[in-house]
Amino acid sequence: MEESKKQRFKRIAVGRVNKAVKSIELIGNLGNTSLYESTPQDRKKIIKAVNDAVTQMKIELDGKSKKKEGFNFD
Repeated sequence: MEESKKQRFKRIAVGRVNKAVKSIELIGNLGNTSLYESTPQDRKKIIKAVNDAVTQMKIELDGKSKKKEGFNFD
């Protein structure tokens, strides 16, 4: 039996969402001051990049435009 679009969506979504959540948890680990040193500006840039990505994801899930940008401290 061939996989339906709905079944494929659910199968792929589970893996991608779990991977995204794990990655966000790992980013949060950067707040461990016994292991890492950062400035408030560095942390704000990371938070902005993640928030921007979440905002873009919401737009794409609503079926609207697609815009891709990567993160960098520059």
